[in-house]
Amino acid sequence: MTDRLTQLRAERVDPDNPPSGLGLWCAELQQRLKALEARHDAARVETNKANVDRSKHDDRVATWRSANFPARSIQRLVEARYELTWPKDGFIARGMAAIRAGRAVIMLGDSGPGKTTMATELAYRYAIESGRSMRYEKAPDLVADFRHQCYGENKSSEGEWISRWTTKFHLLVIDEYDKRAESDKSADMILLRLLDKRYDALAPTVIVSNLNPKAWEAALDRSVKSRFSEWAETLVFDWASFRSPTPAEK
Repeated sequence: MTDRLTQLRAERVDPDNPPSGLGLWCAELQQRLKALEARHDAARVETNKANVDRSKHDDRVATWRSANFPARSIQRLVEARYELTWPKDGFIARGMAAIRAGRAVIMLGDSGPGKTTMATELAYRYAIESGRSMRYEKAPDLVADFRHQCYGENKSSEGEWISRWTTKFHLLVIDEYDKRAESDKSADMILLRLLDKRYDALAPTVIVSNLNPKAWEAALDRSVKSRFSEWAETLVFDWASFRSPTPAEK
């Protein structure tokens, strides 16, 4: 088609005012050119949309990574286009309602059903909605940070450490909470003091544990149970693991 148009121009034929017999051909040519332009415009719109979507994707991933969330959970959400389907309805809504109210969300259940991934999703949704800061930490790492800050070179007081973890990060996700006191009771007590401070400050906290509800209740003393019953929304992940079984488990 382009070669024919070039030929016409070389022959000094005006495609808009062709000699007799070429009118139908020129009309068809113009229609084809308009169709090509329309497809080109549509492709440009799709390319721009894809660039915007890619930018939003990059922003989401950067936000999660800067807040220390696990790469595995981020990848699961990316693969699901940020909208996972959960075996039980209402968990996301219940979790978001508790977080918005400055309460805690306690996630209980065996390893593998997606507790950390849901915590990652809740944290991101809240951060985007509220513009507030968020942070993910495992309980043993929090304890290690406490010991480093309070008994290392910095020599911060316990109160300063607790205040920093209460005010610096509005939403705090504490994973592997059942491993908090593997070494000594002081680790357990400092985390309980942190949770108590966050409770007073209406700072939402997501607590993730591999304990079942009965074992969780047995692990808490009476005062902590009372506080959690008032402050926390408990979600029990009692469905099968999302993780692929090992050859020995098949």
